[in-house]
Amino acid sequence: MDSIKVDKTLDVKGVGSERIGALAKTALGNMCAGQVLKIVADDPSTRSVISDICSDKGHLLIESQEDKGMLLYAIKKVETEF
Repeated sequence: MDSIKVDKTLDVKGVGSERIGALAKTALGNMCAGQVLKIVADDPSTRSVISDICSDKGHLLIESQEDKGMLLYAIKKVETEF
């Protein structure tokens, strides 16, 4: 993930997956199209939460990895219509 330009990092270690979804949606909502949000989590259920966020809004999961028990995600925000 070092080669990806990250615009904002959301550290949600110790946070439940229900809350992670809301925090990630808020963070992405405050970002511009093309920017990248990095999410750092330790709850394995975040895999499905992140997948749902990307499929619902069309954002791109450009990388995901696990490192020493931490789950790292890089999501690129796409242009959304209101």
